[in-house]
This record gives sequence, structure tokens and C-alpha cells, in this order.
Amino acid sequence: MRNTKGITLIALIITIIILLILAGIAISALTGSGLFEKTKLAKNKTQNSQKLENQILLEYENKIDNLGDSSKDENWIKIMKLLGVDYSKYNTKTEAFSDATVLTAIKNNKEALKLLPKDKEAFDIACKNDTSIDDEVIKNGIVPQMTSNTSAIPFVVSATTEYNGNGAWRAFDYVTVIRNHWHADRTKPQEFKIDMGTKKEISSFSFTTTDRISSMPKDFTIEGSDDESNWTVIKDYKDFSNYIVYETTLFPLDKTVNYRYYRFNISKDNGYGYVAIAEIQFYN
Repeated sequence: MRNTKGITLIALIITIIILLILAGIAISALTGSGLFEKTKLAKNKTQNSQKLENQILLEYENKIDNLGDSSKDENWIKIMKLLGVDYSKYNTKTEAFSDATVLTAIKNNKEALKLLPKDKEAFDIACKNDTSIDDEVIKNGIVPQMTSNTSAIPFVVSATTEYNGNGAWRAFDYVTVIRNHWHADRTKPQEFKIDMGTKKEISSFSFTTTDRISSMPKDFTIEGSDDESNWTVIKDYKDFSNYIVYETTLFPLDKTVNYRYYRFNISKDNGYGYVAIAEIQFYN
């Protein structure tokens, strides 16, 4: 019996030694073959694929959401929907805003007139094809019609000079015929200022020309203030001459701003010597 136990113990020890040797060989083989690195690489690829899949799914979800959310439509499409017009039948924006039926519908819809200045391209196309749209857009801007510099309280306007009785308020009288405009003298720079009464957000403004393009501002800034003492330059314009007689030019800002006071600081006109603007308007 003692001999049997001894042989069994020796066999066990030998078996363990052999297993350890085999395990060492196996580990060495696995390490040398790069299996662990390949396993890690496969894991990383799986994780990256999962991230990509999640990203694609999120993009599809956003596209689906956009289909049902009109607030994410382009402004010209919002206008068409507002008018109840099927915009899909038009190949381009130009085609849509050259349609006489669409232009008439815009003129008769106040909300559409408020949206139009948010899309300069649509604005320019519409006004070019129907010049009377200019007048209607102006009437739906932020500043109400004025009959004097203080007739539309809390809105108050002023200018450095008012030549020959053509007061600053003429820029908000909603009349674009000849001689109904703010007219300054030859002094430069000329300042045109408006107090909105309270802070008002604006995203664009417009100038409507008189019978002389040469009287329109060429070098000027639009500035904002909350205390009428400290002014911030919102945008600086140099050598601007892209005007058309008796038509409205829209100036989109780089971003929406929010001030109580706004002013135009005009250092140069387009050659007339006097600054004269038929209409000015602001849009939010």
C-alpha cells in the first residue's frame, strides 16, 4: 500500500509539472501570435461601429423630426406654407417669388410680410417683381408711421440736421414719393437716431431710396446703445452703392441684436453732397 501511495504522489507531481509546462507554452504561443492585441482591436472596432450606428440613427431621427417641425423650415418655405401654397411645385425660390399669384398673396398677408425680411434673397426677388411689396413690408416693420419726430411715443427720432423742413420723421411717414424724405444738409458726419422706448431686437433694417441714388449713404455704421451714451458698432458699411431709385434695399445683420437706441452714423453719401433717405425701417 505504501508503494501505491508513493507512485500516486509522484504521478501527481509529474502531471502538475507537465501541465505547468504546457500552460507556459500555450501562453507564450498566444502572446507571440498577437491574439490579445487582435482581440482588443476587434473590441475597439465593435465599439466604434456601435458609435457610428448610433450617430446615423440620431441623424435619421433628426431628419424625421424636421419633416414634422415647420419651425425648422427655411423662411421662404414658411412663407409659402403660411400662404397655403404648395412650394414643392416650384423648382427654385426665384420661380416661387416671381409668381404673380404668390406676390399678391404676400401683399395681403401681414405675417408673410413680417417673414419676408428674414430672407434677403426672397425679399429682393419679390420686390423686384412687384415694386409695391416694398411699401407693404415697410408698414409691417417695428417702427410705426410718424407725422412728427415725437408723434409715435415711445418711438422718438432725431437727426444732426433737417434740411429745408424735411425732418427725421419723414423716414417713417410710409410715403416714398418724391420729396417725402429725411433730408440733411452738407454736414458730415450725419447722425440719424431713434429711441425705441424699450429694448427691441432687430435682425435687419432697410433704406428706401429717393429719386437720387447719389443722396443715399455710402460709408456708414449702424450702432446700438442702452443708455444713449455708450454706443456699440453693430456693423460697418463701406462703399455701398447698390441702390435702385424708389426701391427698398434690405440690410441683414450678422446676428440679432437687442438695444433701446439705434443710430446711423453716415460719413459719406454717393456723391450728391446731401444725405436724403425716403424711408428707414427695422425688422426683428
